[in-house]
Amino acid sequence: MTWAALLLADPSPCLRLLVLRELLGRPEGDDEVRELRDLREQDPIVADLVASQQPDGAWERVDARSQLSPLRTTALALSRLGYLGFGPDHLAVRRG
Repeated sequence: MTWAALLLADPSPCLRLLVLRELLGRPEGDDEVRELRDLREQDPIVADLVASQQPDGAWERVDARSQLSPLRTTALALSRLGYLGFGPDHLAVRRG
């Protein structure tokens, strides 16, 4: 088994999409890439992060251990979303 197969076995649509695009060079028009792009909003990493956003657009905590200020926590949340491929067109990013 290769490292790519191990990564693609993960249930996270975001991780699988990153592997296909960034490591394996699959084009945006690839059927699996398009399917995963549609599923990534349902990824628990993304869903939990978006659900924890405050009405004013900031994040107070991104996990139970977080002791950061709201400004740093918001920056961390936006960084996570950016790493997962969500840009300025995504509602949570715009609100943040």
